[in-house]
Amino acid sequence: LNVEENLFLSDMSLVSCLVALEFPVVAFDRDPKEYPKVKMVFKKSAELNQAIASFWDGTLKIEPKKYWNAIREMKSRVKNY
Repeated sequence: LNVEENLFLSDMSLVSCLVALEFPVVAFDRDPKEYPKVKMVFKKSAELNQAIASFWDGTLKIEPKKYWNAIREMKSRVKNY
């Protein structure tokens, strides 16, 4: 996977928010040196950067049910990876 075109994230809260906002996970990346950590890969974009900035500065608005469903989905996908 190209590091210049993709963003690798491992924070489950952030990843779940991005999934709930319909940013697709392009791939999963597991480094044996960092086991059991799994990184989720997203395609870089200005919209993705804005969503991440809003998450970290506390201004991101998201529907609670979508967020909870995204958490469950991501936990399941990581577990089955």
